Amino acid sequence: MEEKIATEITQSLRIELTPEIEESLSKRYTADIRAYEAFMRGESLHHQRTTRAALEAIESYEQAISIDPEYARAYVGLSRTHRQLGWWQSSKEHYEEARKAAQKAVEIDDQLAEGHQQLGRMVAMFDRDWLRAEREFSKAEELNPNLGTPYEFHLWMGNLEDAIGAVEREMARMDMTTAASQGNRGWAFLFCREYERAIQHARKSLDLQPQWGTSYHLLGQIYDRMGRHDEAVGALSRFLSLSFDLSAEETADLQRAYEKEGIEVFWNQYLELLQPRWARNYDISVIYGMMGEKDLAFAELEKMCRLPLHHTFPPDPQVDPLRSDPRFQELLRKLNLPEEAIQRHLALPGS
Repeated sequence: MEEKIATEITQSLRIELTPEIEESLSKRYTADIRAYEAFMRGESLHHQRTTRAALEAIESYEQAISIDPEYARAYVGLSRTHRQLGWWQSSKEHYEEARKAAQKAVEIDDQLAEGHQQLGRMVAMFDRDWLRAEREFSKAEELNPNLGTPYEFHLWMGNLEDAIGAVEREMARMDMTTAASQGNRGWAFLFCREYERAIQHARKSLDLQPQWGTSYHLLGQIYDRMGRHDEAVGALSRFLSLSFDLSAEETADLQRAYEKEGIEVFWNQYLELLQPRWARNYDISVIYGMMGEKDLAFAELEKMCRLPLHHTFPPDPQVDPLRSDPRFQELLRKLNLPEEAIQRHLALPGS
């Protein structure tokens, strides 16, 4: 009976069936169906990948916790969503809440694999304690072989082949029929410098959700790294139009700037439109790098590094224009990365 109710909740909310959610259908981790329903609403909202949905997800997870204060999985969901908002809004407060919730999940249930995986992410991002993070990931994999070390950690360590392997393992067990899952894999392959595979997933994401601006953002970044500037400009203009309701005249001005004066002028106008609407220091630093404004780019990266880390920027090809600057190596050392990881990052193209 419980499994039937759980399945009905999942279907009605159209939740992306990740391995973690599938596990929860047979093992609810709470005896209170009201807490479980609130938790599953939170999961559905979290996977919509919008600020409004994330804030509503937090309310749902907190409702689940108020009903059952020992509901460890609800704390994991709460942590993931605060982490998501921390990245989108460059918010230390959300990161702090994410760190606390992950720690609480493991304190309640030390045998919860996804609690250890989430705590591993947080101690890497928040504490920059890479050895402890690795221990938490190992514990997660011991408890649930479907989990383990996420691809992001391999990227931080500069192990691109291991990161690709982790992405492929995740894809093999995930529901890849949602725009979010396809888009996330696209970003992962971009960071791993697998551009053609990244394009495939970005296009699949748009097939599933044609008006999703994030996928155009992804396509624009891939095309730029490949030197396909005509396509990059088209995709990034579409991203601005869909994500920030830019007028047709404003996006046409971007196209004209590129056609008449080149990609450098395009980046300058693109930044003017994006910066008032977009809080993430990382994306601003990438654009400054594209423009050749290295001092401004490093100033934004310095700001980002004062926050808990989310973006796997050291191997990201989008920062290749900055990689050969001595300040790039200084930043890597400030992140407390192991020396062997630093050397791998410095050996990448652009250094």
